[in-house]
Amino acid sequence: MTDKFEPGSIRSVRMVNFMKHSNLCIELKPHVNFITGRNGSGKSSILVALSVGLGCNSRVSGRGNKLEELIKDGQNKAIITITIQNGPDGYNYETYGNTITVIRSITRTTSHFEIEGFKKNQSTSIREELERIRSFFNIQIDNPCSIMHQDTAREFIASSSPTRKYELFMKGTLLSHLIEEIKNIKVNIEKVESQKLQRLEEKTELDREFEKQERKYQIVKEADGIHQRIHDLEDELVWSHYRVAYQAVQDVQTKIDDIKQKIQEKDVVIEEKRRKKEEAQKLYDENKKEYDENMAKIQEIRNKIQQLGTRLAPIKAELHQQKSQLTHRQNSVQMIEKDLQRKGSDLARMEAQRERELQDAQNRRKKFIEQRQTELQNIEVQLPSLDSEIDSLSAQISSLSNQEAQAGAACREYESRLNNVKGKLEVLKKASSSDDKSSNVDNSNRYDFKPFGPLSNYIHMKDNMSKWALAAQHIVGKALDVYVVHSRNDEQQFRRTNPTATIIQSSFTNPRYDIGNPRPPCDGAQRIIDVLSFKDEEIQGVVNRTRTKSHTGDIIYNVLIDIYSADRTWCIEDERMAKEAAYSGRVPSTITTSGVQFKIQSGFEVMLGAKNMQIRIGEDTSARMIQLQKEFDAISQKRNEANRAAADIKRQTTDLRNRRSNLDKQKSQLTVRINRIRAELANPPNDGSDIDDRISNLQDTIADLRTKIEEEKRDIPQLETRIESLNRDKKALQEEINDINDQLKTQSTDKSNTDNLYRAIKTAERDFDNEQREKDSLTSRLTQQENEFRKADAEAKSVYEKAMKHSPEREQQFKNNTRPPGQLSNLLKQEREKYEEAQKVNGLDFNQVRHQYEKMKREVQNAETYLNDLAEFIDHSEEALKMREKKLEEMKHSITRRTKISFMQYQSKRKYTGKIKFDHEQHIINIAVKQKADSEFTDVSNLSGGEKSFCLVSLLLSLWDVMECPFYCVDEFDVFMDQVNRQAATSLLVQGAQSMSTRQFIFLTPLSLDHLKNAGEDVAIFEVASTDPTQ
Repeated sequence: MTDKFEPGSIRSVRMVNFMKHSNLCIELKPHVNFITGRNGSGKSSILVALSVGLGCNSRVSGRGNKLEELIKDGQNKAIITITIQNGPDGYNYETYGNTITVIRSITRTTSHFEIEGFKKNQSTSIREELERIRSFFNIQIDNPCSIMHQDTAREFIASSSPTRKYELFMKGTLLSHLIEEIKNIKVNIEKVESQKLQRLEEKTELDREFEKQERKYQIVKEADGIHQRIHDLEDELVWSHYRVAYQAVQDVQTKIDDIKQKIQEKDVVIEEKRRKKEEAQKLYDENKKEYDENMAKIQEIRNKIQQLGTRLAPIKAELHQQKSQLTHRQNSVQMIEKDLQRKGSDLARMEAQRERELQDAQNRRKKFIEQRQTELQNIEVQLPSLDSEIDSLSAQISSLSNQEAQAGAACREYESRLNNVKGKLEVLKKASSSDDKSSNVDNSNRYDFKPFGPLSNYIHMKDNMSKWALAAQHIVGKALDVYVVHSRNDEQQFRRTNPTATIIQSSFTNPRYDIGNPRPPCDGAQRIIDVLSFKDEEIQGVVNRTRTKSHTGDIIYNVLIDIYSADRTWCIEDERMAKEAAYSGRVPSTITTSGVQFKIQSGFEVMLGAKNMQIRIGEDTSARMIQLQKEFDAISQKRNEANRAAADIKRQTTDLRNRRSNLDKQKSQLTVRINRIRAELANPPNDGSDIDDRISNLQDTIADLRTKIEEEKRDIPQLETRIESLNRDKKALQEEINDINDQLKTQSTDKSNTDNLYRAIKTAERDFDNEQREKDSLTSRLTQQENEFRKADAEAKSVYEKAMKHSPEREQQFKNNTRPPGQLSNLLKQEREKYEEAQKVNGLDFNQVRHQYEKMKREVQNAETYLNDLAEFIDHSEEALKMREKKLEEMKHSITRRTKISFMQYQSKRKYTGKIKFDHEQHIINIAVKQKADSEFTDVSNLSGGEKSFCLVSLLLSLWDVMECPFYCVDEFDVFMDQVNRQAATSLLVQGAQSMSTRQFIFLTPLSLDHLKNAGEDVAIFEVASTDPTQ
């Protein structure tokens, strides 16, 4: 065995936020890989990730119906990354190289795939590419023998029935797929046969119709003489239309030649008008030049005037500003002097008033202090009484709060008891109202099978088995409130009318399981399923549009085995014997009459009790409902009384708290008032008059006015000097402007001669433009006629092509010599009337008869061809079907023989002799083994749990020998074995895997693998921790 990875094997699996794992990566070895870890560590999620990551849905892996359920709690997205070994001889090596990496992302609403290196295009989707990769490497993710998940492994290795073994054998070897293909081929051949018979009937009817049409066609052939004359007239009429179209082309060409002659004459006139226009333009330009020179001189003089005016304007503005400032300063001096006189009088008056106000202020301050001291004494007397009343209210509130808490606790206790009784009562009512729910079911015609339940109405203890009632309640008690439906569609329909019901889906068409009669672990022991009896009612339904029948007893029997494992728990009265049978591994689980259960779970000895459990199997629900209803009413009354008492206490507490709040506000207000009064007494208000400030301000104002009047008088002489200088500059500029205006009056501005020459130019231009417009009009007419020519020419060519297509042989006869179209139309009409008269005599439409005859002739020929093709297809299909059936039998015989030989070899490794019997008619596999010392073979169902599991591991290896997959996976293959058989089975798996050197194996187990530490370098052991560390 080599360390090289074979193409198609798995190199690694990475899970991010998937199930229990935040970020876990498993790097696998090329050959044998054991993955171990405690229960709950997330081992099984590795196989789930492998299946889902390669395109499988979660239902196949047994992990729910929705992918979003696989996302780790608290996260919104999970990512699975799987690396597949590739190679030069692998799949599309140029694109992917040595490895192919598949990534699947799952969110709460959707999921999508990525393949590293794959370029998306319109012809191939990612899912189609992934399917090609799986097909190339023969990766069978939906094959239960290729990837055997936890539930399938437990069923197959621990307690699978002969039918289930055969089913897994057929799926694992893909024989079931071949059988399904053969069934589909037979159905298709039957459909084609049916289609052939239908077409034969249609062909017979078509032959009769064709004979009738052929007789009519013979009558039509006799009227061919008139039809030939019509044909000749039609030919001549077509060529007559061409002659008319050709003459129209010649007429348009004549008009075009005439217009071109007129355009040449107009060009001569236009050239003369252009010469006159140019001469007038020359005279105008000479006169205009002289006039522009005069205007330039005038503009120069005006610019000088404008420049002088520009210099004069700021002088005038400044002169006006200086005069205004002078006037303002003089007026300001006069106003300030008057204001000084008024301010002096006010100052003397205010000094006299200050003396009077000082005496009044002292009197008011003394009176204010006396009032505040009296108010302070009154408030200090009120505060102690308020504090006493607040303390009293606080004590009362504290007492009521304790009472309120006690009343609330009593209410919650009554509410809890009420909900408990209410839940029990609803369960009993639900059970007793099964008839009503059944009526709801009957009212719907959308069910495949009518659902039934709750199962408490159908499950009872057998006669003389009442002592096992508590034990039965412990094992199947959860099933008593369950309703059973046949399919997902039935579950959805039932949910609409019973949204709160507990529902289990189980196929109603499955027969009752044959679980055999295994040897009891001790005398008097019997299984839970054997102490129960079931109400057996007939249920009718539709499967694949075929009505079928089932019975509630068989369905409940299968449900208790599938869901509650009622066939694996043994009832043993003696507690010691029950414990010994369970802990020794002879049976999966035992239970006593007192409800104590013993079993091995995850390698530990477990004991479960049920002494406080209420027995409901076979109970009288009506009496129990009456008792619970009385208890419910009594508790309801006590709860209402407690609620009223709690509400009264709460109302009293609220009133006391409001009173205390009001008193606290009063105390706070009095405290604030005390602090304010003490502050005022410490610093009594000084309400004296502001006369001193006003006198001081007035004195400052008088000083400012005196300073300002001095400043105003100091600036007046400067302003008078500046005004005199500006007047002199203004006078000089005004005299210079007057001299230049006198020069401007001497310049000439006469423009009349220039205007006359300009009008002469415009007249010449108008004459030239008129002639040009006339020429443009002629050019437009020429363009129009040329367009008409092209249309007429195209029409003539079109008519010519139609004529050539209609009757090319008549071109020389009719091209230049035909009668007018009107005359030909009249002659054609007369001949057609004769032809129609002949049709009326025979009662036929000749054209329609010809058309229908040719059409029906083609239909007969097509029908004959189609029937021949169908017959040939059926012959080839039947021949191919026989070859497939023969090949299937050969493959079935070969695979069966190889499996038997391989099974014998694996059994011999433990000194057993084993044989497998395949019954392909009954679809079952029976296994029997014996030791060398035994004289007879023992059926595998009668072996101990460990021996049985070892045999089924041998069967699994035998199936792998005849399968062709790059890797195989099994989850929890050894949980039902004792230590001896487990070590033997594990060693057998390693030996079998080593013999299949080109394949990869992945085994998952929660138990220790210490005995494999020296198994060799090609055996790898991984351990998954109980908590997933962040990688």
